[in-house]
Amino acid sequence: MKKIILLLIGLCTAALVKAQGYYNYQEFGVGIDASYIRGYTNVNNQYNHPEFNMSFIYNYNPYLPIAAELQTGELSGGGLTPGLDKYGRVYDNHYKAFFVHGDFQ
Repeated sequence: MKKIILLLIGLCTAALVKAQGYYNYQEFGVGIDASYIRGYTNVNNQYNHPEFNMSFIYNYNPYLPIAAELQTGELSGGGLTPGLDKYGRVYDNHYKAFFVHGDFQ
């Protein structure tokens, strides 16, 4: 009986509460981020490098943000000596990536 009463109270409370309204959100957003990134490959020695990204977010409505993001960074690892990599493998990857995605909330 207690479970049913608590369930009804919880349902009534959830029906009355309006946590998100259409009037209280920004239509556009901009973000800038910097971090360190590291490649995870089968090469023993990996190096950390800075990674940067910029994002632009358009909130179509409070429940559907659409984001465009530009990333740039570098991944590298390995080495030409047996102490750094047994087989002398080395890689260096400079990348730029552009993403567009929407999130339904």
